[in-house]
Parts: sequence; C-alpha cells; structure tokens
Amino acid sequence: MSVVGGGIKDSADGMLGGFIQGAEHIYIACGYTDFRKQIDGLAALVSMKFKLDPYSSTCVFLFCNKRRNSLKALRFEEDGFIMATKKLMKDMSF
Repeated sequence: MSVVGGGIKDSADGMLGGFIQGAEHIYIACGYTDFRKQIDGLAALVSMKFKLDPYSSTCVFLFCNKRRNSLKALRFEEDGFIMATKKLMKDMSF
C-alpha cells in the first residue's frame, strides 16, 4: 500500500471530492484487488494484509481492478463505511 501525501486539491466535481475532504492519509493498494469484494471484504483486507485501521475516519483507501479500468474508494465516517466505484471509459486506464 502506498501513501499519497500533500498537494491534493479537493474538488466537488471529481469522484473523490467528498472522500478526500478532511483526509490526512490516502492509501493506494499496489497491484490489483478482487472487485467482488465489497465493504466488509475491503475493510478486512486493509486490516489484515496492510495492518492499517479501516475505522480511521482520517484515511481513504483506494483499490483498482485487474484490468486497471475501475477504482474503488473506501472510507469510514462517524456512522459507518462509505464506498464508491468509478469505471473508466473504454480507452482510459491507469
């Protein structure tokens, strides 16, 4: 898992606008993640594989799929987890 720090601009127009607001750490899972995993599976992955606290409200966790054309973002808020998925257009990938 990699850490992205500093220089992140919050944009209400972008997918991650609401996710990164107030975040102190953004973690990116290197490699690909099985996208059949939902909130519980991703939270378990954060905890067991990366030894991080998925219940930290100051952290955002990002995952990509095997084809590198989709992202999932996971964050814990006061009353529970929130997860978003973004699928990239046909000619776009990372």
